[in-house]
Amino acid sequence: MSVTEEPIHGYEMCDACGTAVPCTQQERVPDDGLRLDFLNSGYYGGFTDNYPPREGLDWIMCHDCVVKFLETFPMLASNVTGGQHPADKNKKPCCKWAWAFDGDDVLSVDADGNWTVKEKRVAV
Repeated sequence: MSVTEEPIHGYEMCDACGTAVPCTQQERVPDDGLRLDFLNSGYYGGFTDNYPPREGLDWIMCHDCVVKFLETFPMLASNVTGGQHPADKNKKPCCKWAWAFDGDDVLSVDADGNWTVKEKRVAV
């Protein structure tokens, strides 16, 4: 997508920092970000009580805010392994949760923040 090209599904605003996040893949789903649906994660008497029923309880986060969120909660982040969003293998990885394909190899990010071969793709 060029700088002047509008994303096919527009933009969503990051609820953590207010940045406009492009949605090129799906409507209301930020590229390389996170959309938390509180209607499906809340419960009666919980921190996000779902009573009374409401609409529009999504929390949108841009990529950088997701990284800050995961770094703030290391036990939660420990469940996010193996690369969670695609990245350009020809650029330095944006975060430790990025992944990329390189021919038959799946790349992930090593402890030094560089691409490393995670696994060989198996031809079917």
